[in-house]
Amino acid sequence: MNINKFPLVFALLFVVASSCKNSNSGDDVKESDDVITIEGDTRDPNNPEFEGSGVTKDRNIYNEDIDSTNNEDPGSGNNTSNPDRSVSNTTGKYIKTGEESDTNCHCYCVDLNTSGTQELCLVPGEMYISARLQKNSDNSIDVFLVEPSARNTQGKDMPWKDFDRNSAIAKITPQSKGSIDLDWLGFKINGDLAMDYALFGKKTLEGEYKLK
Repeated sequence: MNINKFPLVFALLFVVASSCKNSNSGDDVKESDDVITIEGDTRDPNNPEFEGSGVTKDRNIYNEDIDSTNNEDPGSGNNTSNPDRSVSNTTGKYIKTGEESDTNCHCYCVDLNTSGTQELCLVPGEMYISARLQKNSDNSIDVFLVEPSARNTQGKDMPWKDFDRNSAIAKITPQSKGSIDLDWLGFKINGDLAMDYALFGKKTLEGEYKLK
């Protein structure tokens, strides 16, 4: 063999070897593209076991958590603000606004106790009645006549026996910041307002009250 041909042969072998190496590298890259690695777990997506392996399931759960967070109502959550006091959560004695000097409650107080009866003042020092309170579903309270007080010095000639006992003579409505409002409705006879006696109690009892 001609010695001068050896360099040419070595050059051809080098070219062939380099070509094979590049071809193998391309195959490696292609194969690596078909492999998904999640947290150190390498799985082939073409493998039938891949779908049930838990990788897809975990990814879906992660996406659902993100969607749930994004769709959360910003207005939801526990309301820690203090609600206004109302008839539904307040009991006790209330005094009429502007009559705070009546500290002994001779005439300008209302007790929100709905059990039993209580005395209400219609005319200071002269006319009183026994009344019962009944709470409604909207937290308002109706006031009903029971009987006139035995210590009355005025109104003894009024037709007390004719006045309705099942028609409210006043309504108490809760207001903001814990106050209440008393609206005087008047006495009724057979469901009709007794006009001659409608104003008794209105001037004294009607108005705003606050917790004593």
